[in-house]
This record gives sequence, C-alpha cells and structure tokens, in this order.
Amino acid sequence: MTGRLLLSAFVGGILLGVVGWLLWPKLPEAERSAAELMDVVMWGREPIGGPFALIDHNGQRRTDADFRDKLLLIYLGFTACSDACPTDLQAIASAVDKLGPMGEAVQPLFITINPELDTPDQLKSYVALFHPRMIGLTGDRRQILEVNASLQGLFRKDHVGYTN
Repeated sequence: MTGRLLLSAFVGGILLGVVGWLLWPKLPEAERSAAELMDVVMWGREPIGGPFALIDHNGQRRTDADFRDKLLLIYLGFTACSDACPTDLQAIASAVDKLGPMGEAVQPLFITINPELDTPDQLKSYVALFHPRMIGLTGDRRQILEVNASLQGLFRKDHVGYTN
C-alpha cells in the first residue's frame, strides 16, 4: 500500500510541476543589444529576412519575390529623420556606386518605420535624393512590424520617429 501511495504522490508531483510550468507567466524576452544583433548579422547565426508585401514609392505592390536575383541592402528609417538617416542613405548610395558594374547586383531598399507619415509620394521624393535605384517601401503598421521582426528587430519602438 505504501508503494502505491508513494508512486501516486510521485506522479502527482510530476503532473503538478508540469501544469505549474505551463501556467507560470512567461517573462518577456529582453531586447537584444546592438552587439548581439551585429553578431547575428555578421556571422549568420540566425536567418534574417523573410517574405514581405509592401507598397513602393510609385504606389506599386512589391514583394520579396521581386528581388530574388539581387543582394538587398535594407535600411529602416523615416523621411523626417534629420541626420542619421540621410547620412546612412548617402553612405549606402556611395557604396553601391563604388562597386561599379558589380553594384547592379545590389538593390538598396529604404523601408519606412513611420508608415502613417511616409506615403508613397513622400518616399518618392525622398529616395530620389540618394540613389536612382533606391526603392522606398511602406505599408501598414502591421506589415512594417512583420518586416522588422523578420529582420531580427533592427528597430525598436523607442527609436525616434516611431509612432503608434
């Protein structure tokens, strides 16, 4: 009898532990530091990117399939950014140009993180300032957050220019 009681207590304890573990509130994952993100990108530790469907600066629907034969150089920013975005986009344009004919294999993309303000018309005049082949992309808030998640969360909600 004590053997059965001991076995029942043991099994009950295991079940109670499993149920408690499943019901215990999960702590949110801490945001990755810039160094951790750079490690992921530089060493290919995790897949980056994924399918997307956004609207380009000409009002046309663009998907990841449109760029299958290109190396994508993606920048997430917003048109009202005063210094970092223009400086970075100019560096991207310069890098593409310095590649010469090999630069044709690179497609620079500017994806807004502020889709409420960055309309296709706004993006059209903005990307034209940097490179003739740069494509500006926008979408609704959900689409932008999905792209960001597929890119390992390279922008955070506390970044300047982010609106809810």
